[in-house]
Amino acid sequence: MKMINLGLPKSGTTTLQRALETSGVPSAHWAVAPVIGPANLEQLETYVGYRMYRDHFRGLDPLQGLAEFDVITQVDMVSDHYSFWPQTDLALLRSIRAHHPECTFLLLRRDPAKVAKSIVGWLDMQARLANTGAPGLPAPFAQDAEYLERWVTSHYTNLRTWFDNDPKYVEVDIASEEARDVLEDCLGQKFEWWGKANKSRKPNAARHWTL
Repeated sequence: MKMINLGLPKSGTTTLQRALETSGVPSAHWAVAPVIGPANLEQLETYVGYRMYRDHFRGLDPLQGLAEFDVITQVDMVSDHYSFWPQTDLALLRSIRAHHPECTFLLLRRDPAKVAKSIVGWLDMQARLANTGAPGLPAPFAQDAEYLERWVTSHYTNLRTWFDNDPKYVEVDIASEEARDVLEDCLGQKFEWWGKANKSRKPNAARHWTL
């Protein structure tokens, strides 16, 4: 594994995923295969976060089930019934570091207020968070955009506290002019495409997205 993004959703993960896909880099974005409809037990093996926890709790390399990928662009998953947030779990991250000392831990970040606004505006993501919660964000508090913003800020602070002295920890703002150069340097790979993907949208009766 070359790089794993420890950032949160709505922080540029789809942009990074598209840049990698168009450049031929094997990468996974929250799921290892297309997911149709709401999450269910049969689909759990499809989710990046589930695979990481499955092997972690077996005492194995948390990335063992993702060996075909060079980059993981989003590790979390939240549905009406399941919620996996490996990027918030220090024990799991320490295990990854022990097994993969050369893997870059990336914090792909964005202004916390904008992340919170995008979560509110992206389909039913806020409703799912309000139903299941996430580490550091008990379910009832996800209903308030101000609390979402504080949660994002706290996650950034945690990662800096944990990994600031790690030579393979990299942090970059997706909106910055240097974001593309920083990411290309980390991977030793030039991107064929760079732009903005996955703008926020509200749910409708015709579609249900898991993420």
